[in-house]
Amino acid sequence: MGKTRHSVAVLALPLMVVAFGTLSLSSVEGESNEEAGELVSFLDGFMTAQLRAYRVPGAAVCVVRDGEVVLAAGYGYSEVEDGRPVSADGTLFRVASITKLFTWTAVMQLVEDGKLDPDADVNSYLEGFQIPSDFPGSITISHLATHTAGFDRARDMSAAEVGELRPLGEVLSDHLPGRVRPPGEFTAYSNYGAALAGLVVQEASGVPYESYVKENILDPLGMARTTLAQPPPPGLAENLATGYIYSRGAYRPGSFLYHQLVPAISMSSTATDMARFMIAHLQDGCYGNTSILEEDQARLMKDRLFTNDLSVSGWAFGFMEIFSNGRRIIMHGGSWGQFYSLLALVPEDDIGLFVAYNSPGGGPARSALLRAFLDHLYPPGPQQVLPVPGDPRPEIHRFGGSYRKTGSAYLTISKLSNLNAQIDLKVEGGTLVMSGFGDTQPWVISGPLTFSAVGRQPHFSGELVFREDGAGRITHFFLSNDARFAFERVPWYEGTGFTYTFLGACGLIFLSAVAWPLGYIRRPRRTWIVKEPAMPRLSRAIVGFVALSNLIFIFVLSTLGLRTGHAYWVPSSTLALLTVVSASAILALISPAFLALSWRDGHWGALGRLHLSAVALASLAFVWWLINWHLIGFQF
Repeated sequence: MGKTRHSVAVLALPLMVVAFGTLSLSSVEGESNEEAGELVSFLDGFMTAQLRAYRVPGAAVCVVRDGEVVLAAGYGYSEVEDGRPVSADGTLFRVASITKLFTWTAVMQLVEDGKLDPDADVNSYLEGFQIPSDFPGSITISHLATHTAGFDRARDMSAAEVGELRPLGEVLSDHLPGRVRPPGEFTAYSNYGAALAGLVVQEASGVPYESYVKENILDPLGMARTTLAQPPPPGLAENLATGYIYSRGAYRPGSFLYHQLVPAISMSSTATDMARFMIAHLQDGCYGNTSILEEDQARLMKDRLFTNDLSVSGWAFGFMEIFSNGRRIIMHGGSWGQFYSLLALVPEDDIGLFVAYNSPGGGPARSALLRAFLDHLYPPGPQQVLPVPGDPRPEIHRFGGSYRKTGSAYLTISKLSNLNAQIDLKVEGGTLVMSGFGDTQPWVISGPLTFSAVGRQPHFSGELVFREDGAGRITHFFLSNDARFAFERVPWYEGTGFTYTFLGACGLIFLSAVAWPLGYIRRPRRTWIVKEPAMPRLSRAIVGFVALSNLIFIFVLSTLGLRTGHAYWVPSSTLALLTVVSASAILALISPAFLALSWRDGHWGALGRLHLSAVALASLAFVWWLINWHLIGFQF
């Protein structure tokens, strides 16, 4: 069941609990009560205002410093209907991807025990299935911890009810994503990779993942109000905060969402329990008289392990790093359903912050809180005002274009969703303007291949750092304070401009031929049409059917989208639509034979033959488009 962690002597850790606006303080070594009280006062006012501004019903916050809890507070409501307030030590929030930090801690414990090697081929620890060797080099646990394994984006692994949850090994084996790049090349945030690490923990320890984490992390730290169970067990379930969506002036409760990838996203916890976990990592593996990691292993988890470029932030062992206000912060966020959370550590100063919200407004709210928290602790100096060049430098134009994140889908029909997530860089005067994430941000050249943000925006602060190939072509850019993904230039034929123009042109051509199949079915009255040979009429009807089915497909894409379901089923409507368009693609491939006959025998006159040629060629071009976006063969 894993070895018992050794004990060490540390100071007692007084726990201060603040429930729904009631504040109390604990003194912190090296910090006066006035300083601690001033921080608490600041956060109390900030959080109260933030819940109103971001339309979040409730939140829990905890701050630790020098091995002690400075603040643990609940704000607002965990249950709006009953008016139940958030309690820092009683209310459970779903912390989503912060679960991954427990997975990486478990991995490091097994490295410490000699049961795992972070640089060994992960296949050596898997039973029942193997990761294909599609690229040179093996995928290691370190690649999983830094999100550099090179996996394609996995499909949604949600489940509608508890009965749909399946064993972890079975899920990962049945839904292994393809590999799209060599390991260790670029970051591409992957829930699948983290869950695979959880399976490795299970295989190496010989006990279920959930049992291992409970016995080796949660129980030693006294995290009695933390669970990986979905839903939480009796005794905890009744204290789980309800997730809400703010709509039409009211908070509407959301349903409990299940997830198959337990080691990546399933944990529920309280703010005070998460304080214990933060303290353990800040204190090099120690909490009270308990140690969950040896000092060397705990420090190794906080050291940088990978970065896309030396001038931008990167990944430690499972922790993402950012740089702000002269400090290095290691952190991880979580988002699942209506729940948003953030855990951030400042190892240099032994400070940690945890926050959890129960509404989507918590997404931008957590970023705003972290920024305000750091500004309060480390007041920034005067912001440098970057001049906007009056005359654009000639080379700025080579940075413009469409880009996609490396966590996009490449090998499945989900690739089509990339169109809605592209980042566009446009040159306006001497400025590079970025559009994406529902925001825009201007940038100006500040160094070789480097641009700095003008102003301080919520999504795009910091710097853009570009990469060029040997021929001087721009291939990628990186956000200096977001290591989750790299961004690669999109081929011209996959850009939004070309795609929408192409679909619009094809749609008009197909529309001109939709009457052809009907003309074949309904016998014309005019005798000169009746005498038309059967083969030319049939060929035009077939090409017209292809045009009609393609037109319907374009209409569905533009108005309804393409539903792909979750991990275990695909809507029958989607299957039917893809089956029809695949059949029409086969017919389109034989349309050149119809063209050859029509031109050889001179049917329908020159304009009629040109019309048929335009429709047939558009159908062939559409087949190419369907293949490029993986819509034929429909790999899910």
